[in-house]
Amino acid sequence: MTSKNTGRLPVDNPVTSFWNEEPKKLDDYRSTAELPSSADIIIIGSGLSGVATAYFLLKDYPGPNPPSIVLLEARKICNGATGRNGGHVKPDTYSDIPKFAKLFGIETAAQLAAFEASHVPAVKDLVETEGLDCDFHVTRALDVYLDATHAKKVEETYRQISREGLVNLSDVAFTPKKNAERVSGVKNAQACISYTAAHVWPSKLVHQLLEKLMDKGINIQAHTPVTSVSQSEGGAWSVNTPRGTIQAKKIIHATNAYASHILPEYEHAITPVRGICSHLESEKKEKTPHLVNTYGIRFDEVNNDYLIPRADGSIIVGGAREAFWHNKKRYYDTVNDDELVDEANSYFDDYMQRYFRGWEDSRMKTKKVWTGILGYSFDFMPHIGEVPGKSGQFIIAGFTGYGMPKILLSSKGLAKMVLDGISFEETGLPSPFKTTRQRNESESSPLEDSLRPLYTIPYILMLFVISTSFNKVKPAGRKSRSKTRSNAGDQYQSDQQEDWSVVRPEDFSNGLFSGTGSSPSDDSTASTETIQTTFQSQYQDTNEPPADISSIISALDFPLDLGFLDSGYSNTPFDQENGLNEQGPGENEDVSKPFTGYLLPFLWTSQDDSPGSPKTISAVSQTPTLGQLRPSYSATRTLMMRFDQQTCDILSINEGSNGNPWRTLISSLADQSPAVCHALSCMAAFHGSYDLPSLHSRGIEEMDESSKWLTTEREVRFIPSLAASIALVFAEGWKSPKNTNNKHLGNTRRLIVERFPTEQRLWHLSTEDSARFKYLVTAFVYVHVIAGITYRKEEHAHPLPENILTFLSPVLSGSMTEIDPLLGCATLLFPLLDRVALLVNKVRRANSNSLTIVSQAGELHEQLLQWQAPKANLLQSFGEPRYSPQHPIQTAEALRYATLLHLHQAVPEIPSLSSEELARKVLVKLASIPSTSRMTNLHIFPLLAASCELTDEEDREWAKQRWEAMILRLRVGNADTCWEVVQATWARRDEHASERRCSSTEHEPELEEDFSIRGKLHWLNVMDDQQWQVFVG
Repeated sequence: MTSKNTGRLPVDNPVTSFWNEEPKKLDDYRSTAELPSSADIIIIGSGLSGVATAYFLLKDYPGPNPPSIVLLEARKICNGATGRNGGHVKPDTYSDIPKFAKLFGIETAAQLAAFEASHVPAVKDLVETEGLDCDFHVTRALDVYLDATHAKKVEETYRQISREGLVNLSDVAFTPKKNAERVSGVKNAQACISYTAAHVWPSKLVHQLLEKLMDKGINIQAHTPVTSVSQSEGGAWSVNTPRGTIQAKKIIHATNAYASHILPEYEHAITPVRGICSHLESEKKEKTPHLVNTYGIRFDEVNNDYLIPRADGSIIVGGAREAFWHNKKRYYDTVNDDELVDEANSYFDDYMQRYFRGWEDSRMKTKKVWTGILGYSFDFMPHIGEVPGKSGQFIIAGFTGYGMPKILLSSKGLAKMVLDGISFEETGLPSPFKTTRQRNESESSPLEDSLRPLYTIPYILMLFVISTSFNKVKPAGRKSRSKTRSNAGDQYQSDQQEDWSVVRPEDFSNGLFSGTGSSPSDDSTASTETIQTTFQSQYQDTNEPPADISSIISALDFPLDLGFLDSGYSNTPFDQENGLNEQGPGENEDVSKPFTGYLLPFLWTSQDDSPGSPKTISAVSQTPTLGQLRPSYSATRTLMMRFDQQTCDILSINEGSNGNPWRTLISSLADQSPAVCHALSCMAAFHGSYDLPSLHSRGIEEMDESSKWLTTEREVRFIPSLAASIALVFAEGWKSPKNTNNKHLGNTRRLIVERFPTEQRLWHLSTEDSARFKYLVTAFVYVHVIAGITYRKEEHAHPLPENILTFLSPVLSGSMTEIDPLLGCATLLFPLLDRVALLVNKVRRANSNSLTIVSQAGELHEQLLQWQAPKANLLQSFGEPRYSPQHPIQTAEALRYATLLHLHQAVPEIPSLSSEELARKVLVKLASIPSTSRMTNLHIFPLLAASCELTDEEDREWAKQRWEAMILRLRVGNADTCWEVVQATWARRDEHASERRCSSTEHEPELEEDFSIRGKLHWLNVMDDQQWQVFVG
């Protein structure tokens, strides 16, 4: 191991980056002339890590008195790596997946991929939510390969990944040599790969976010380097600076490359590495071509650059490895960003003219070159969490030049550790990010080995076996086929080795062990010996597989592929750049697959089955052995299987001859509609995140993908667009159970208003499409009405569209009972509930009930009293063992009485049964239905409205048991939240009753103001006080 320098602060007077040329308000800012003597939390470092952590500490603090935070910066604010990188939010969507799968196991690889992919929407949400003007743009990233041999290997890797379904590649497009130059615009391009990314002015983002934190009381101290941290009496830490000492019980080290200056235990864990970046500009701005995408230019397997176009026509280019990486002293283990690298100064001259078509006359010149210091982690994973052995000190550092697609959500997780005292594991952050004593004390360094030229690694050392989490388990009978692979004239033959545990030599040369970064260097190739010893010792927790493999299959957001087996199925039918469809089927591919569009069938095949005749496993409960499993499809397909086997069951009670409509009518649309496919996968992910929180980020990704496809599909395909839109409404309720957004419901409503088919077109629908359309209309009515119950703002409250109301009466009242019994028998009840919800919304915003309100309430009250459910003999059994045709009728009656209760508490002026009597009727109807029945899927609103009225302890215990049974069955967050609301309402009312017993009041009005819709004791106002908006269905 190389001995390194420690104890180094950032140098004075660094080279100014393009991003920081213009002075900013906070550059040299100090909130107070003198350092405070103490604070609750001290953050060292003002880059994105430090400021984002401060943001989440203050944003997520639940109480009125947030912690006092002092932010210390050695130089100007945001003048380290964040103020010097390329501003590239570029998640690795394909190249690192096999590496991570083999180093950490499939589940962790899936978590890492999902975590990075979630950063583009996360940064976008931050920028939009906080109104940051920081040149943020979502775009496509193009990785362009200029070396033919390298390109061929990358193509082989890409096709292997797509065949084996290691990751969802629906956003990734491969273009072969035939079209690569035309698609990329790069001269002599041998291949290119594109995927979603973003770019931003990084220092503007940090400065503007920090300005907002000033309003929340953060104390900023620029030019205040920390020289040491020492233990004080009483458990506090003393942070020592040239300007004095400040004490705090919690310290956050967001110092990245400089971590070992204060924490010497990170001397070998995090190394400062110098990178190069430049700003190119043309003398004739108005006449230059314009780059739409960001770029990674891959010259070979080691050297690469990156480009980020700016809206003004200028370009940020970083990298220049080939100019100086032969001399390790020029970039490794140095903090000198106050000097340029002479060898790289001229590297960027005429860069665009050399490499891009059409730029020959652009007069693009190098305007500025600068350097930056990045914190390279010895094992390429950042260090996040509590510093081992130093309680109260936390670290977030070591992002290895690849922080922009990792930092924001890492900061959010760290803030939860600091604020709530939770463990690293409870944050949901990827497990390899956890800082540990074992990582710090490791004697090996894949980082140092990776910085040697690739050709110096002995080829023979590339043949080795590393272990995943299943490394010592050899499935019975699972031997790989003997393979011969051609590589530059050499043959590699695997003879009777377990294919699932072998890292092949070509895995190094084709990029499986290289990472993609934002600045200054994009790839790192690790040696075999050090990776083997390091990752085996640090990330292998067990030598045995989980006892219940089905629990993993049902929970994973990515498919479990124990052997990287060749399934023969393609994962890339939507190739945007015509690079994959030219290939014929593989040698094992079934050309007569029943699905021809986006989805392939969800199959688990055993080793004894030929790929052409796989067997379908109908449910996760049918658990195959490890030796039988051969899953090999993308994350979206795995989620679709989960949707089919689990999520469908909470959306409908129908399991009889006609089947669950979500399974028989809706999910079949996913074969031809990517919008539906991603929407249903999104539902499955958010449903699954109840038990596996890491699926939440996957759900966000699927929701975004569905929304993108909807913008196109809604113009030409009404029924699939309506199905996807309704699915997203449900998903939104599960995604944020305490703050449900109404965006997707508004989009669905607009779709219906603008695109609802004419009566003539409806006559031409097939029998299946007619049933599908009827069900979707009633499903929309359901989500529209249920969502409207908790709306408070006037702009959110809209009546059901007229075309829906016209369609409901003559068409659906009888026929829908064949598809869904509740929606069928209560089709005409939901419009009444919708009108009640609108009236209640109006009442909540008024100070008193006008005569118009009372009149409208009286009319609705009469219509609700006159409504009748259909006869029980019109309803059939729907395959539910505990089902009775009376159950949907009892549920509809409970819904009617809950609506009458809601109306009475809003407009008590109309003659009515009391709240207690109406609630009793609701609960009697619900109690007549067994808690094990699927019908309880639809009981959230009536149970919420009525159980809040209970005062008797025995009745409350029954309600508690019913809520717990429903929560256990549904496993969605909004059900938990509604139960929280009920308990909070009981607590308020018990306190109120106790106070009233202490008073001498002899007479109370029939409905006290406090118990009404406007009162503090009503469940709607309990929600309001918590600033919750819950989907109560």
